[in-house]
Amino acid sequence: MVDLGTLGGVFGFSNDVNERGQVVGQSDLLGDLVNHPFFWDHGVLTDLGTLGGDNGEATALNDAGQVIGSADLPGSQAHHTVLWQHGEMTDLGTVDGDPCSNESAINSRGQIVGTTTNCEGVILHPFLWENGGPMVDLQSLVVSGSSVTLLGAADINDRGEIVGKGLLPGCDNNSTCGHDVLLIPCDQNHPGIEGCDYSLVSAASEVVPAHANNIPAATAASEKQWSSSEMAPRYRSWMANRFHKSGALPPK
Repeated sequence: MVDLGTLGGVFGFSNDVNERGQVVGQSDLLGDLVNHPFFWDHGVLTDLGTLGGDNGEATALNDAGQVIGSADLPGSQAHHTVLWQHGEMTDLGTVDGDPCSNESAINSRGQIVGTTTNCEGVILHPFLWENGGPMVDLQSLVVSGSSVTLLGAADINDRGEIVGKGLLPGCDNNSTCGHDVLLIPCDQNHPGIEGCDYSLVSAASEVVPAHANNIPAATAASEKQWSSSEMAPRYRSWMANRFHKSGALPPK
């Protein structure tokens, strides 16, 4: 077991690890009043910083070392999805002027999916970000005539296939008839998809999600020594706040 340390505070935890053994997560700073995202690489712990606000977190990374997370803007009333790569931080913004965004996943090609929210946990749009942006509303990329209204994007694989949640006709956000959905790109790796316009595909083009398939959803705090019984509720509180921001349900 290797103690990764913290960024000066007493509390921190990791969120993801890649094939190179690099780790990302978040840690309290000295005084334990704010937390920042971190990147750990074989003994070196780096504070990835924020967008000018107090808090941030790093939630996932790919094998190329590209890191995604979210970071507060100045004033800490809003947060945006962030990409860290090559020592630089990129604010991925939001969709259609939505106030906040939260990342879900990144693949080996640097494509990122997630959701925009009202900053209080209500999801507004699922998004895809690639090729330097801008962030795009996934619903706008689905072929016309689809009966599914997308609610969120949870993950993306290296073929550009995206899984998420959607509503069927007649459903609303308060109903229980939502389904899992799979978005299949209209590209050279997915020929013969009904409704795809392959004239838009070129050898240099990236994945364009287009076709949706339904899958039924089955004092100095830094000096304090915390016991496991004290750490557990702190962890649950931290995770509850994280899922509240993203609009997801925390694990039980």
